[in-house]
Amino acid sequence: MKLGFYVILLLCLSCKKQPEEISIASKFVEIPYDVKDNYLDSLPKKIIPNKPLKYWQYATYSERLSTDKKIYTILSQGGDTALRKMINTKIDPIKITGLFEGGHPGFRANYLIVIEKDKVEYIDSMEGLRDFIGSIDNLEEAILFAKSYGYVMGSKLTGRMYKFSNGTYTFHLVKYSDSYPESMFRLKAELIELTITADAYIKSKSIGIYCKEEDCFRF
Repeated sequence: MKLGFYVILLLCLSCKKQPEEISIASKFVEIPYDVKDNYLDSLPKKIIPNKPLKYWQYATYSERLSTDKKIYTILSQGGDTALRKMINTKIDPIKITGLFEGGHPGFRANYLIVIEKDKVEYIDSMEGLRDFIGSIDNLEEAILFAKSYGYVMGSKLTGRMYKFSNGTYTFHLVKYSDSYPESMFRLKAELIELTITADAYIKSKSIGIYCKEEDCFRF
């Protein structure tokens, strides 16, 4: 009788979820990235391409107008790295469109480059990025996928939360809009609840105003 009790107890303990799993599955937690640290350069390091490729590379490029300094950094890569020499790291932003361009007053952008059949191809659209990612394998891919639709992490905690359950990520993120009626800054941001499934199905709903006008510049 006593032996049977211990067997049942051991079975219950083995089936019990770890505290971290229970926490993430049952409530929202803070996304472990900081908007102050340019998190967009950290996410690609976890990308798993949708299909095997001869070679691929995800890089960041920046120019500083004050010093005329140009920096090209490979963030992630896969396949036959010997093919890397085929890629010209001296980017001309006028001729080659990047992903997530910005960096005023300088310039910065990410570049997703694929080599197949000895041909170098620059993925220059959000749709192309999403096709490259394919199914959602991890948190970083989910955040990058959301960013491709314009959903970003906010500076306030309410705008950078997530939970994960049954293969689905649910986020509280921010989406900025310039369609707000004429005002000093013509800026408004909504707090969005965003759901992304493992097969890259996305659903969103507004859950309130995150900020508007000059308040958007205070965070």
